[in-house]
Amino acid sequence: MCVENLRIVAKNKLNAVIGTTGFSRGQKEELRGLIKENNIGAVISPNMSIGVNIFKIIEESGKMLKNYGFNVEITEAHHAQKKDAPSGTAKKMEEILKEIYNKEIPTHSIRLGTIPGTHETIFAGYDEIIEIKHIAYSREIFANGALLAAEFIKGKKGTYSMQDVIKI
Repeated sequence: MCVENLRIVAKNKLNAVIGTTGFSRGQKEELRGLIKENNIGAVISPNMSIGVNIFKIIEESGKMLKNYGFNVEITEAHHAQKKDAPSGTAKKMEEILKEIYNKEIPTHSIRLGTIPGTHETIFAGYDEIIEIKHIAYSREIFANGALLAAEFIKGKKGTYSMQDVIKI
């Protein structure tokens, strides 16, 4: 549905904010192609919250800790009605850490009750653990991030991420 919607938006030369996840590689390529071919702008992010988009913390931590023998795993938990597992945010975290560690990063998903969206990166070394955790207690944070993204994309062309929006 999102790809179909972007076709209409792009045809009308409007910019877009896309927070949908679960795209296939082909769909991602089509989205980027529509943006480029129609000379529009779009912010594409698996998660619109400001806090969770501080992926740079995970990236820099991974770069530093890998050299000292720290292993890493990701856990994410959401309410029972969430359809995708792992979440798009967890997949983004995996992507960042896979590049650093040059291997698949174990990711664990939980779907139970009304658990708030929780993403955690756990770095474990010898006798020490570092945890980076984000909990979304309200959907308002996603709406606020989407509004920031909409303001950011005005008058721009090309594809951007929430890291661009929050200037990381």
